Amino acid sequence: MAKTRIGSNAIFTGVGPSSFTTIGNRCYAYSGYKIFSNSETTVLDFYTPKGYILSTWQYSIMDDGETINEDDSRIRIYFNGTKVFVQVDSGDPDRVQNAWPDLIIPPLTRVKVTVENVTDASNLATYVYMVGRVYS
Repeated sequence: MAKTRIGSNAIFTGVGPSSFTTIGNRCYAYSGYKIFSNSETTVLDFYTPKGYILSTWQYSIMDDGETINEDDSRIRIYFNGTKVFVQVDSGDPDRVQNAWPDLIIPPLTRVKVTVENVTDASNLATYVYMVGRVYS
């Protein structure tokens, strides 16, 4: 059996809402540094391939100076427009960085992640990322 070559498709192509990338049977998406306020702001928005994905997610919330902020925020994950996960971050400065449970993403799914400041209108910032394995 020939070994699958991972060559030029393994380069890092950047961050952003549509940054979903697969390398062999692994995948990832990174939002990059995103500033948001008190309206729902999209940080990731991508489509998955034909296989299902076992994914691990993580994020951090800070003020736009990259320090911990005490405002509350809400993070949502949608699959094909249906809300499947919501977490409200308390803004407690003593909190541990937030990790979500592993999620199984069905094949050919539009995945959208949004964030929102629910305390006031001040700007916050976030980094959201997903890593996973694609199963066919």
